[in-house]
Amino acid sequence: MKRSKVGTYEWSLSTDTSLNLKESIALFGQLVAAQLFDALNAAGNKLGLNRNKMARVDASKIIIPDSKIAKETFEYASELYDLPLLNHCIRTYLWGVLLGQYDNVHPDLEFLYVSGLLHDIGLSKVHEHKIGSCCFAITGAGQAKAFVEQKGWMPERSIALFNAIGMHLNPMVSKTDGLEGFLLKSGAFMDLLGGGHTKIPLSEKTKIIHEYPRLKFNEDILDVKHLPNSRGAFFAKFGAEKLSKKNPLNQLEHVDLSNK
Repeated sequence: MKRSKVGTYEWSLSTDTSLNLKESIALFGQLVAAQLFDALNAAGNKLGLNRNKMARVDASKIIIPDSKIAKETFEYASELYDLPLLNHCIRTYLWGVLLGQYDNVHPDLEFLYVSGLLHDIGLSKVHEHKIGSCCFAITGAGQAKAFVEQKGWMPERSIALFNAIGMHLNPMVSKTDGLEGFLLKSGAFMDLLGGGHTKIPLSEKTKIIHEYPRLKFNEDILDVKHLPNSRGAFFAKFGAEKLSKKNPLNQLEHVDLSNK
């Protein structure tokens, strides 16, 4: 029987969250394609081919949602995470917004904010003991779905949230999978591995990282033992730790903003 798309709510109901051979091969192909597209885009940015897109990127225009659910989600996330992981989740939202500016798309900011704050619940101290038996993205997606439903979100919206969080570990997520899920994945990958960082001007990246320091968050979230054949184990096998250490964003905490 054909399995649903990796990371979705339907997929989580029919698997133990480990990848079969076909899914592993597909994800490897996605990883190669994502790195190729990123390299081509970086080259285009360096040559000035995307200057009009980059000119749209402005951190001062970022809106932090102030709805009731947004405020409650921030309080919940602040209780769940230590500061390095909380900052990562906030930056994931901020990068997602800036990457949306680059692409000139207009996401549901409340949805993107909630998903950004909750996307790593599975790595929090409360749930980290489950990492060896279940994909942490699926654990987090389930907890996030339960949280927003308790706060009044309807099933269609809460399942969309599950899908966005559950798929954020896929190397490639399409806008057709949900614009907010696409930007969530893009923001999370950029913060951890550096993918897509050339789309955002240095001045804007530096502002974000000075406001929400990285605090070596990647050392903690990469130092875990994942469920065998899960996506976390897949990325560990194919060099996530090495890529994370080489992430250019790591150096921006030391950039002097007064010269910008």
